[in-house]
Amino acid sequence: MAGRKGIDTRRGRPPGNTKSDEVVAEILNSVRKGVPIKHACAAFCVSYATWHDWKTEGSAAREAQAKGEKLGRRASWCLNFLVQYEAAMSDFVDQAVKKVSKASAKDWKAAAWLLKCRDRDNFREKQEIEHTGAGGGPIGVTFSPEDREQLGTALEKRISQRIEERKRFVDGMVPVAVNGNGHHNGNGNGNGNGFADPH
Repeated sequence: MAGRKGIDTRRGRPPGNTKSDEVVAEILNSVRKGVPIKHACAAFCVSYATWHDWKTEGSAAREAQAKGEKLGRRASWCLNFLVQYEAAMSDFVDQAVKKVSKASAKDWKAAAWLLKCRDRDNFREKQEIEHTGAGGGPIGVTFSPEDREQLGTALEKRISQRIEERKRFVDGMVPVAVNGNGHHNGNGNGNGNGFADPH
């Protein structure tokens, strides 16, 4: 306990207490029904970051246990959580496959869909999109003389606009006197190229 007399001021509930176990059981029931974990956690006011921490710590505990290390209370709880989460995911997949298999007795498309999802390499519909020209070469682009003339005119117009913009910018600058030491004289707005910023 920390803080005021007998009041625990730490944030959240530590895993392994009765309330946490009840919440986790509800989350896992939702996952078992097919609810994505982010939504299952949100429904029971558990942040996705907390779930991720439990999962990460559970994986680390699994590795530690495989090495023969003794697990603490939290590590044991997180490992138990991870095992239950994986079982809930497997239960959902098992139930879904059974439903699709049952539906495929009446409609072959359900079985085809299941095969495409479970074994993509062998059963998916392959769609090839080629981004090359004939025979794998480059894509040929031809311009008519009218197109070339139009592009040339547009390019010349844009270049002359840029030149005009540059002239207006440079003409708007005020020359600054530079003394013999290379320093400018004036209001201190020199930009190092002999001009002051007019703004």
